[in-house]
Amino acid sequence: MLLRLIKVLRRPVSGLLTDGRILSVAINDSGIGLIGGYSGGDPYAATIVDGVATTISGLSSSGIVSSVAINDSGVGLIGGWYNNDPNRPFAYIVVNNVAAEISNLPASGEILSVAINNAGEGVIGGYTLLTDSSQVAYAATVNIGTTTVTEYVPIESQYQINSVAINPVGVSLVGGLSTFSQNTPYAAFLSNGQVNEIIGLPEYGDILSVAFQTMSITGIRLKNDFGVVSEYFNALSWNNLWPSELASYRLLRNDILIATLNADATSYEDHNLLKSETDIYTINAYDESGILLDSASITIGR
Repeated sequence: MLLRLIKVLRRPVSGLLTDGRILSVAINDSGIGLIGGYSGGDPYAATIVDGVATTISGLSSSGIVSSVAINDSGVGLIGGWYNNDPNRPFAYIVVNNVAAEISNLPASGEILSVAINNAGEGVIGGYTLLTDSSQVAYAATVNIGTTTVTEYVPIESQYQINSVAINPVGVSLVGGLSTFSQNTPYAAFLSNGQVNEIIGLPEYGDILSVAFQTMSITGIRLKNDFGVVSEYFNALSWNNLWPSELASYRLLRNDILIATLNADATSYEDHNLLKSETDIYTINAYDESGILLDSASITIGR
């Protein structure tokens, strides 16, 4: 992906519209980019492949794309607002350069941030207005298949969400501020219909951006030579990002469970393998309730 991205950055992107602004960009591991903003007063978004922009069809008129995201399957998520009085939020799922609008969003407000993971789970955040015009923080998970949302509303009154992120297993992180009397930072985890506010933040300020450090796994194929005979094995290691919540790991080879490991495990050796075989390993982290916290995969072999 890095080499492909460098090739794109070494020359201007062609195919862009001649007026407007780009407000958000994203790129996936295949080097496919997604950009968003506005042009001529209308929402604008385009995919970028090999330095060429292709405008996304299906967007309504009169508005602004404020945030874009794209996963490794090329599915995009874009959010923003229509220029109404008051503004009305929108979000679209993008597949093959065609946008499908997400239904059941609030009647007023703005989507300020979007994110999507490789499982096709999305999250959007911003704010909405109540009937008395008071502002309420808004966040929702996106069902890609039905183009609908499940709301986490209201989170807090007099708040807005500036930034959202989602990890590989669908846990979301949101950040923003309270606008009640003075700016106060706000952040929370969203999972399984629950809002878990993060404590210990500064008394004043604003959260402008959030992100997850995701779990990762590394591995290598090694050989034990016993003289007359030998055997091949894969040596695996991973990082623990959930020290307080983690209860166990489950390790799968080619979608088959091969080991259940304690929470303090950070490595595993898988023995008696063939030199020529290709193995896909997935390490899943679970809490005490059996809820999947995180996941990572690696392919070892030819």
